[in-house]
Amino acid sequence: MGKKAIELEGKLPEIREKGQKITELEQRIPDIHQAGNSILSVEANLPHIKEAGDKVLTVQTKLADLHHVNEIISDVITNLNEIETNIQQGIASAKEADTDQSNTTKNQKELTQLNEELVNIHNQVNQTLLSLQQKGAEGEKIINTAGDFFQNEMPVVEQKIHMAADFVRKNLPAIEGDIQKASNLIQTKLPELEKAVHKAADLARNDLPGFESQIRNAADKIRKFEGSVNVNELIQFLKHDPKKESNFLSSPVLLETKRIFPIPNYGSAMSPFYTMLALWVGATFLIASLRVDVENPDNVYKGYHLYLGRLLTFLTIGIFQAAIASLGDLYLIHTYVVDKLWFVLLCIFISMVFVIITFTLCSVFGNIGKGLAIIFLVLQISSSGATFPVSTTSSFFQMIYPFMPFTYAVSMLRETVGGMVTEVVIKDVLSLLVFAAASFVLALLLKKPLSKRIQQTAERARSTKIIP
Repeated sequence: MGKKAIELEGKLPEIREKGQKITELEQRIPDIHQAGNSILSVEANLPHIKEAGDKVLTVQTKLADLHHVNEIISDVITNLNEIETNIQQGIASAKEADTDQSNTTKNQKELTQLNEELVNIHNQVNQTLLSLQQKGAEGEKIINTAGDFFQNEMPVVEQKIHMAADFVRKNLPAIEGDIQKASNLIQTKLPELEKAVHKAADLARNDLPGFESQIRNAADKIRKFEGSVNVNELIQFLKHDPKKESNFLSSPVLLETKRIFPIPNYGSAMSPFYTMLALWVGATFLIASLRVDVENPDNVYKGYHLYLGRLLTFLTIGIFQAAIASLGDLYLIHTYVVDKLWFVLLCIFISMVFVIITFTLCSVFGNIGKGLAIIFLVLQISSSGATFPVSTTSSFFQMIYPFMPFTYAVSMLRETVGGMVTEVVIKDVLSLLVFAAASFVLALLLKKPLSKRIQQTAERARSTKIIP
């Protein structure tokens, strides 16, 4: 194995070089993909290519007609030679026969002009014949080559194109995926492999000879030991499980944990806090979104009439908010709750208490009350013991802990989630009723005396055009 490791270390440069080729091949995948698309395009155009091949074969069968054209032009040239000879003879005869010098000159001119035109025509026909013969030979060669290709080689080429197209459609995507996997393996795992091979090779070169010597020495000592000690007794001793014995000696007492009021997951355990938080935020949104004051221009209604009458509207909306939040916990996000009915009813009760508190603050103190509601929210998150024990917080939060509505609301909802202890629920309900009663007393005592001052303050604030 050591020799194999050393041999493999020697082949690492070759392996790295081949791995680099695979990485380069991965970079060429877009070009390969484009070439595959070109093959598919060629396959799609094969019917047009075959149609063009049929036309080439048709033209090839008509090459004999081209030779007939050359023969006809050659006959025309022969006839032109004869006509030229006849005209020249006619010119000579006209000179000898005509006694009238004027007529002779006129006839000679006409015949000479006709002869010159025939000569030009003759030359043009000769040039046409030469050009036609040259281009005909070239065209005939091209047509014969193309015809031979379409007749003999085109079926083989077509079969190869179909095979290549099938490969592109069926095998190329898988091969591209394999190349990408191989490249990723080379880029991520090859350095680790090289490192491991180098370590193994170093071990084989440097440490293995000494290790062999130590093994032989140990074997010699074991053989000497067998002659002086009962090995069977030693084996029986070694059969004891040292791990179990050490675990027993370190922890002789076995602890068993029994869970009381178990909750299966962290989300369900935190649902009382987040549900209660949603109810307070919903109550705060109500006083921020709806008008708390009521127009009373003739002072027909007394202060407590306005307070209680408007409060009923807010309480109605608060009840619906609590029902939606609690039922959503149970049936939308499937929160674990042991006492589902009490969970919904107590959520509604908590929402009513929160609405009474926030409505009272806003009704008595105006916009200042809205700010107080938010301040209460911030203080209660840290001092209610809802997320972590209040004993781990600062002394300030421990001091205000008993005076926060969240303290009793979260305790009440935890009872419904894990399993209700009636005494705890009753104590929490009575505590929240104290907060509601204190809110009513605060409203009945301070709403009338502070209403004018709060109204003036609100009008001044509106005059700044900063708040609505």
